Amino acid sequence: MLSFISNHSHYLAVLIGFIAGTVFLIRNRELSVVKSEPMIVLLCLFFSTVSVLCALFFSSAEIYFTEQHFYFGSISTYGVYFLCPVFLFLLGKICKLDRKGLFDTYAYYAVISLIILRMNCIYSGCCYGKPFFHTSYLWPTRESEILFYIIVFIYISRKVKDKKIKKGSLFPMLMFSYGSFRFINEFFRYGKGLFRLAHIWSILSMIIGYSIYSELNKGRSII
Repeated sequence: MLSFISNHSHYLAVLIGFIAGTVFLIRNRELSVVKSEPMIVLLCLFFSTVSVLCALFFSSAEIYFTEQHFYFGSISTYGVYFLCPVFLFLLGKICKLDRKGLFDTYAYYAVISLIILRMNCIYSGCCYGKPFFHTSYLWPTRESEILFYIIVFIYISRKVKDKKIKKGSLFPMLMFSYGSFRFINEFFRYGKGLFRLAHIWSILSMIIGYSIYSELNKGRSII
């Protein structure tokens, strides 16, 4: 049993993330673009499927280019931020859903799922940090990312509760904040070189996220 869990921990993390995200949205239907339980389940299933496929695409690209000695620096997570919005836009268009509400719903779901997936990184022993000042201790890159998502989740929840944020602003806020966090955290992640292409993705995430947020909020500060 333990061997099965160990060998399939990534799939189990996706499943747990799906369940956690679905339960949260069902219990907080006012945050979801769809309200009925069956529709929330189907929407979350779509979120999980698209997120995994987009992450795998970025991961596959990284593996290919690494073999060509062109190092990216663990960019699979950016599939969520750069490719998933395309599918969300198409879903909203086809199903005639409020696209701003759809992106807000996905922001909550993505944060919950990514917390679970980073926990799996700790269990799997991947995505670890560099040695801490030449000691045997490693920088807590995975743990800090989990903490980051928890803080973001609390922050955006309060913003929504206090009605201090416009509809559609949650995902660009998440995109900007993750880009900012990841740009710094990337320096401490294990890998080749100090400055990697993951830093470029981080900068792009910051620029795009801030631009969209500013457009929606007429230049209002993102913080």
